[in-house]
Amino acid sequence: MIGRLFLAAACAAWAGLARAAGPFSIEAWGGYGMAGMNDVNDNMKNMLKDQKASASGSTGEWTDLAGGVLVGGAVHYALADTWDLGLRVGYLNAGTGKYTFDYSSTTGTTPNTLTTTITRKDTVGATLIPIELGGRYRLQSGKSVFSLGAYVLYGLASGTYDLYDVTNISGTGIYSAFSSSSTSKGTAEATGSGVGGEVLAGWELALGERAYAGLDVGFRNLRVPSLKNTKDVDLDGDGTVDIKKNDAWKDVNDRNLPFAYSGLTAAVKIGYRL
Repeated sequence: MIGRLFLAAACAAWAGLARAAGPFSIEAWGGYGMAGMNDVNDNMKNMLKDQKASASGSTGEWTDLAGGVLVGGAVHYALADTWDLGLRVGYLNAGTGKYTFDYSSTTGTTPNTLTTTITRKDTVGATLIPIELGGRYRLQSGKSVFSLGAYVLYGLASGTYDLYDVTNISGTGIYSAFSSSSTSKGTAEATGSGVGGEVLAGWELALGERAYAGLDVGFRNLRVPSLKNTKDVDLDGDGTVDIKKNDAWKDVNDRNLPFAYSGLTAAVKIGYRL
């Protein structure tokens, strides 16, 4: 009997210490994250505008980078019933921007003609790994918990630029000697980093003694000043490096091109209190 009483007292004391120290909880989430990318989108539109201005009668369009799938996980440590600290790590696919350009012109008359066609199909992709450290205030109401948090963010950013550009010149008659074809294609990959922040408002519903599910909505503020190439790239296969490793991506005015990952986020989550 004494042994059982001692064991019960020890368990109660341990439970009390665990509550005093603060329980851990783990979370996983998935949803959608917006990414402003205004600098990138504006630059691609300006590039298209310049290319169309140099080729009368050409057509083309740019589809914006805007955001995409957001997933991640977190570990939280409760300092008190209403406050906890958290470490969050995620992955954002900011989507794919598409650049298309088409041009065709013919000079001369049959049988002496010279036809030039240009087809360009480029894509730009961007991803982000946000690593966040911060805290949140939690207020319980029945089986629900409402929270408001703020986090400092360090973002590991990456970008890809897939280029596909084909120029064909077809000559007949006296222009036959001018016939030619050239193709430029390749993928530039670049990385960078930046510091920002995120605020989140959350709601949780208890699914049992420890498990819960809920929803987080928030706003991320992050602008990466520049991305730098991770490798040399030969676009036309002539053995000459066209894109150099460690060079920063530039805009049409030869300035470093920032990547802005700022935007609203929304995700459903599941969690478990340890």
